[in-house]
Amino acid sequence: MNKFFTIITLFFSANSTANYLDHPDANDLVEELVNLHNFEKSYVEEIISNAKKKQKILDDMSSPAEFTLKKQIAKEEEKACDSRKSRE
Repeated sequence: MNKFFTIITLFFSANSTANYLDHPDANDLVEELVNLHNFEKSYVEEIISNAKKKQKILDDMSSPAEFTLKKQIAKEEEKACDSRKSRE
């Protein structure tokens, strides 16, 4: 499964206007999805050829979840503190 996400990440790290079927690992990904997960080859190729790079998604994937969670907790604590201060 980790190999799958690595390959997907490689696809989306290329130019956003690229046809990802031209990527050197595309054939391996197509074959894996067809042979191991029973996808239709034409369907996989269509999805890959229409894929677009989304930099925000790549950035979010490379950001540790722990940092995001700590940031969210800090925001919630700040809101709670502000709420208590406004009641005083």
